[in-house]
Amino acid sequence: MKAGTLEETDLLAAHTARVRARNRVPLPPEAVEAGGLPVADASPADRQHLAASLAEDFLPLDLDIPGMKVLNLDPFIAVVEDFLPPEDCDALLRAAKNSGEMKPSRAAGDTTGEIRNSTSLACTTATLTTQPALAKQILALLDRAKKLLAAPESRWQPHATGFRPPAGAGRLAFELPQVAHYTEGQHFLAHEDAFPLDVAAKKRYQRIGTLLVYLNDVAEGGATRFDLLGLQVEPKRGRACIFFPAFSSGLNDPRTVHTAVDAVDEKWVSQTWISMGLAPQPKEEPLAAESISRKRQGKKASGGKKGKKPKGGFGG
Repeated sequence: MKAGTLEETDLLAAHTARVRARNRVPLPPEAVEAGGLPVADASPADRQHLAASLAEDFLPLDLDIPGMKVLNLDPFIAVVEDFLPPEDCDALLRAAKNSGEMKPSRAAGDTTGEIRNSTSLACTTATLTTQPALAKQILALLDRAKKLLAAPESRWQPHATGFRPPAGAGRLAFELPQVAHYTEGQHFLAHEDAFPLDVAAKKRYQRIGTLLVYLNDVAEGGATRFDLLGLQVEPKRGRACIFFPAFSSGLNDPRTVHTAVDAVDEKWVSQTWISMGLAPQPKEEPLAAESISRKRQGKKASGGKKGKKPKGGFGG
């Protein structure tokens, strides 16, 4: 994982400070050990605060969806139990297996397969056109994903016409969904899902959300491990994991670096990425990061003190 530039570091510090101002305390360790804090158990006020925070900094989420549990607040990571019904998991797994399109996976720049050595199916428009059973399951999964994200329909680029980058700032689009298959010893080593800030600025879109859906029960191995956070999500049929590898500004969040741990038992997982269009970077105006950097230097020179962290609960 590359170290960020000074500007990116300052921007990340500003973003995380703002998020922490709302998410006032970390989750109790016992809640994480129990598999997460059920959103349904949070107070209405905490749920409202959390919803507002997510909508501003990342994407809106439907916090009323059954089975949602928060594993980490900053950065936000949650699971949704039984997100995909068992019969749909089986149908998607079967369609991918029978497609004849499963191919060796490679990460960008990985010519030897050391970083990622599973097989995967990229659900291109061409593939879905020739695989009606697969298309049916993928489109149903994307419809569920849209309901989970709860963004207004006007923000979404139609995926029925193909998977294309979002056209316009704030617009949302699904990237090519994938179905990955891991057998014993296969993995995807530590990686980020989002693009570096300069790359995202050139593309004019950023991968802002990741939705993983595990398609089968896995007795051993194959967890999704968040390396810098000390937590991992175990594969379970129908369980979804949602997190945000970048902020709504387009800045990637390196704290979401994660690993697909070596499989022991066979594992199948669908991977869906949500991209958001970014506004063009003004050429004549200084980067916001430069302004932030100057302010921080000014505070150090004046001996400014950090404010006390307010006490409170889960969301506000």
